[in-house]
Amino acid sequence: MAVSLRTLYRDIASLKAQGAEIDGEPGLGDVLKSGFVLPPLMFSSAEIEALMLGMRWVADRGDPVLAAGARDAAARWVRRV
Repeated sequence: MAVSLRTLYRDIASLKAQGAEIDGEPGLGDVLKSGFVLPPLMFSSAEIEALMLGMRWVADRGDPVLAAGARDAAARWVRRV
């Protein structure tokens, strides 16, 4: 996935700081114990408007893969509201 080890370690440390129980051993990997749930993302009205505007722009002008992703994400958000 082209992610550096430093990034992985930093992300694991961030999850642990948020209360995630992560066990790991060198050479075996890390395991996130079940039951940990990240808090929901909360956006202001202005932030949602900016995100939707950006997704619409990408849907109209992005390459086919990104455009499809933007349309799918926007449609998913509209179904939730």
